[in-house]
Amino acid sequence: MPGSMVELISVLKDNEQVLTELASALTEEQSCIIDLDLERLARNGSRKEAIMSRLARVREECGDLMRQAGAELGLAEIPSLSPLIAAAASAEQSRLLPLQRRLMQLARTLERQHDMNRRMLENSIGMINGSMAMFSRLLGGCDTYGARGHINNGMTSGSFLRQEI
Repeated sequence: MPGSMVELISVLKDNEQVLTELASALTEEQSCIIDLDLERLARNGSRKEAIMSRLARVREECGDLMRQAGAELGLAEIPSLSPLIAAAASAEQSRLLPLQRRLMQLARTLERQHDMNRRMLENSIGMINGSMAMFSRLLGGCDTYGARGHINNGMTSGSFLRQEI
């Protein structure tokens, strides 16, 4: 087994570990959204940034090793892991195929988690916007025609709220 292939398998395992950590961070993010815990959500955001930084480094190293391993196997261009696996020896294929399947499964899981978290945040923002619109209407926040026949924004100065508080 060429040295670059051994290194590639090691880096792919590192990639799997980082993706697993990212999945954990997205699960934590979902919990923060549900619990409306903004402080924990901010901390988790910092954690996700650190994980994404590590992931970028691992992916860059992985790309370099894939190109190197591809060159050793006589492949001119390596757009993904699949052509490299196809060109590899059967011993390498038996190690790379399960790893590729796990990485693809993790990628699908991350995509689903990210989409769910995005929808939850969008729904929360929609609810906030709805509440703001309701308060705006209650405080006279509708557009009306002024004396000159132009539309005036009816937003009040918030004095009603200030008196109550």
